Amino acid sequence: MTKKIGIDIGGTFTDVIILNETTGEVEADKVLSTPKDPAKAVIDYIREKLPDMEEVSLLVHGTTVATNAVVEVKGAKLGLITTEGHRDRLDIQRTNWLRMYDVTYQKPTPLIPRMLRREVAGRTLYDGKILNPLNKVEIIQTARELVEIHRVEGICICFLNSYVNPAQEQEAKAIIKQKFPEVYVVTSSETLAEVLEYERFSTTVISAFLMPEMDRYLARLENFFKQRGFPKERFMIMQGNGGMVNSSIAREMAGYTVESGPAGGVIGSQYLAGLKGIQDIITLDMGGTTTDVCLIRNGQPYVTLDYKVAGHPMRFPLLDIYSIGAGGGSIAWIDEVGGLHVGPQSAGAHPGPACYGLGGEEPTISDAHVILGRLIPDTPLGGKIGVKYDLAEKAVNKIASYYKISTEEAATTIIKIANDNMLNALGVISVEKGIAPHLYTLVVYGGAGPIHGGALMKRLNIRKCIIPSLPGCHSALGLVTSDIKHDYVRSILQPTVAVDIDLVHEIYQSLAEKAKAVLRAEAVQDKDIIIEYKCDMRYIGQAYVPVIIPFSWHAPKDRQVFKTEETFRRVHQELYKHAGEQPTEIISLRLSAIGKVEKPALSLGTRATEAKPRVNRKTVYFEDVDRFVKCDTYERHELPIGFSFEGPAVVYQMDTTVLVYSGQRATIDKFGNIVLEENNG
Repeated sequence: MTKKIGIDIGGTFTDVIILNETTGEVEADKVLSTPKDPAKAVIDYIREKLPDMEEVSLLVHGTTVATNAVVEVKGAKLGLITTEGHRDRLDIQRTNWLRMYDVTYQKPTPLIPRMLRREVAGRTLYDGKILNPLNKVEIIQTARELVEIHRVEGICICFLNSYVNPAQEQEAKAIIKQKFPEVYVVTSSETLAEVLEYERFSTTVISAFLMPEMDRYLARLENFFKQRGFPKERFMIMQGNGGMVNSSIAREMAGYTVESGPAGGVIGSQYLAGLKGIQDIITLDMGGTTTDVCLIRNGQPYVTLDYKVAGHPMRFPLLDIYSIGAGGGSIAWIDEVGGLHVGPQSAGAHPGPACYGLGGEEPTISDAHVILGRLIPDTPLGGKIGVKYDLAEKAVNKIASYYKISTEEAATTIIKIANDNMLNALGVISVEKGIAPHLYTLVVYGGAGPIHGGALMKRLNIRKCIIPSLPGCHSALGLVTSDIKHDYVRSILQPTVAVDIDLVHEIYQSLAEKAKAVLRAEAVQDKDIIIEYKCDMRYIGQAYVPVIIPFSWHAPKDRQVFKTEETFRRVHQELYKHAGEQPTEIISLRLSAIGKVEKPALSLGTRATEAKPRVNRKTVYFEDVDRFVKCDTYERHELPIGFSFEGPAVVYQMDTTVLVYSGQRATIDKFGNIVLEENNG
C-alpha cells in the first residue's frame, strides 16, 4: 500500500491526485463531472484507471453533493417534532435581512413545510429542569401521522433548551425508533448542543435533510470499493472544517461535508505555504463555476460559525471560505436596462462554455480568454477538451453586437468585470476584517485561477503570488495532505467571573473521551491525537456572534478562566479594533480532536537541467497595457527547478494557463510552484 488518492468533484471537472507515499511523486488527472449522477465520474475513473486498488492506503473524497442538495432543495422529505409553541420557529427565523437594502428580499423558505411540523407538550426549562414530561402516546401518534400519512423519510426532534438537558429529545428518539426503525431520526442535542434556538433548529434540519442523499451516495461508493477489495475503513470524506472523517461517520453527520471541496484547496495551500515557511496567505480557487477565497493568518485558516447554505444558517465550524459565482464557465449576460454582468450563472460541465463545442452557446469567461489569445485553439483543456475559436467568437459576438464594439473589446470587458468581482471577494475576507491584503502572499489555483492571478496581484499591490505545480487539481492534493478532525460543542452560558471551573473540566473531559474513542475507531494512535480546547466568549450584553478563542487549558486550573479572558480581549482588539474592561461571559465550550496523518515529502518539481526549455512566441492581450503584445510562451513540464523568466509571458500546462505580466518575474521553486514576484530590477 503506497498510494494516497484524492478525488475532488467540481462544477466542471472531477480532479484526481495520486500521491506515491514512497517517492513523494504526484500524478494528476481530470475527467468531466457528471452533475446528474456525481458518483458516476468517480466510479468510471477508478474502473478505467485504477483496476488494482491493493496499493491504495487511503482514498479521500471532496464532494459537492451536500451543498448542491440544499441549494437545489433536493434532500429528504422530513417532519419536525418540537416544543409546544415553537412550530413556527423555522418561519420566524431572525429579524435581520441578508440583503439589508434589497426591498425584494424574502427570507429562505424552510426545508420542512409547516404542514409537516408538529408540537408536543414536553418542556425543559433554561436551567435543564423538566417542567412538563413527555407523553409517550402523543409522541407515537405524532410520529405515526408523519410517517404513515405524510410518508416522511426522516424526523427532526428539536426541543427548547435541549442543549442544557437532552433527556427529552433522547426519550422521544428512542420511542420513535422503536416503533419506526426504518425512519431517520435526528435530534438537535446530538447535532449541535448549543444555544441559539433557530440556528440549532436550522443546523439540525440541514443535517437531516442531507442525510438520506449522502447515505445513499456514500453507500454506493462503499459498495463499489468493496467489490474491488478496497475496505471502507480507508475511504475518507473531506469536511468543511478542513479535516477528513471516515465515510461511515460522514453518512451520519452529512452537514459537515458542506463545502468539503473548497476546504481541500485551503488545506493544500496551508501545507504548501508551510513548506516554504510562509504563515500569512490569501487563497483563491477559481474553477469552472465559482471562485472561493480564504484567509490564512499565522498558519491557520479563519473558521466561521456564521455560515449559510442557500440562506439557511448552519453553525458547524467551517473554514471561512467566501464564494462568488465567477468561474471559467460563468456566463456574461445583459440585464433589462443594458448592464453587463458576469455570473453567477454558469455553463457548468454540460453544455459548458461555447468554446468547448459541447453545445454551449452563451459567452463565458473561458470564451473571452480564447478571444484574447490566452487559450490555444484545439489544445485540450484538462487533457480532455479542445477549445474552438470560432465558437467562442460567435458567443462573445452577442455582447459585442449589443454594445456595437469589437469582439476583442467585449472579451476584455468580460474579463475586467470578472476580475472586479474577484477583487470584491478578496476585500470581504481581508479589508473588511481590517487586514491589508498587500502584506499577504496570494496562492492561486483551480483550472481558471492562474490566468487571473497576475492581474489580481497587480491590482492589490501584492508582492508575491504562488501558483502550485498542479493548480487545476490543487484541491484534490489538499485532500491527501489533510488530517482527521472532529469538532464538538456544549453551551454553558456563565459569566466569566462566576464560571464553574469544575463543570468546565467535566464537560471538556467528557468531550475529549468521546473524541478519542471516535479517533481510535478510525485507527488513529494515541500519540497522533491532538486535542484543542476553545470557547465562545463575548461581553455581557452583546447580541452578535461571540469570538471563538483558545481556552487556556494548560494554565493552572485557578488561572485558566483569567488567562482565557485576557486572550479574548486581545483577539477582540485585533478583530474589531477596540476592547473594553466590561464583564464577559462564556457562551460555549468547544473541542477539536485532530488525528495527525503523516505527510510525505512532495516531489512536484522537474529536476534542474542544463537544457533550456523551448520558448515560443504568441500574441496575447494583457490588461496592464490594454493591448495585444508579442510574448514568450512556455510548457510548464519543461521548466526545471530554479528556472526564472520575466513577463509578459504565458505558461501552458495540462490543467491551467498562467499569465505573467510586465514587471513580474516568475521562478520555479524546489517544490515545482511558480512564484510570481514584482521585479524590482
